[in-house]
Amino acid sequence: MRGPTTTLVLALTLTLLACGQDAPTAPAVPSGLDVDPWAPLSDEALDARIVEARAQARASGRRVLLDFIATWCEDCREVVRLSHLEPARSVIEERYVLVYVEVGRFDRHRALI
Repeated sequence: MRGPTTTLVLALTLTLLACGQDAPTAPAVPSGLDVDPWAPLSDEALDARIVEARAQARASGRRVLLDFIATWCEDCREVVRLSHLEPARSVIEERYVLVYVEVGRFDRHRALI
């Protein structure tokens, strides 16, 4: 017979094992997108992308939108997918220069998190 302590230890062990699993494969890149939102970038490459986005935004009267995402996050996958469908796509393109920040398991781009 298992007591509450044994059950709790088993549940915690299973949870920790599940957290250690590899991240799922990156989702497909939405059609028409010129950059892969799921591609990991170095801090330097992301900084360069943000500088470029700021220049584009300034020149076009838009704002920079940083979209923090992770391949393992179901909600992130859905937000990226939906943001490339109408009417969201038109609104984002009209008002923002979008930069994806793939945070991994919160171990990338820590200065921005």
